[in-house]
Amino acid sequence: MKRSKWDQRIERAEALAEKYPFAEEILRFYKEVANLQKDLYFSFEKIFGEAFNVNENALLDADLNLDPILSGSYII
Repeated sequence: MKRSKWDQRIERAEALAEKYPFAEEILRFYKEVANLQKDLYFSFEKIFGEAFNVNENALLDADLNLDPILSGSYII
C-alpha cells in the first residue's frame, strides 16, 4: 500500500529529528502540522467523496458545495 504524502513527510521529520537533535523541536512541530493536514484531508475526502480526488485544482475550479460543512454534518 502506498503511503500518503503526509506519512512520508512525518517519517522524514522523525528521521531528521534523530539525525539533527538541534532541530528536534521545530521538526516535532512540523510533524504535528503534517498530522493535522492529513486528518483534514481525509475528513474533507469523507465529506465531499470522490469529487474531492478528481484533480488537485478541482476545488478551485468548481463551485463548492458547502452544505455538508454549513449544516454541521462534518463532525467526525
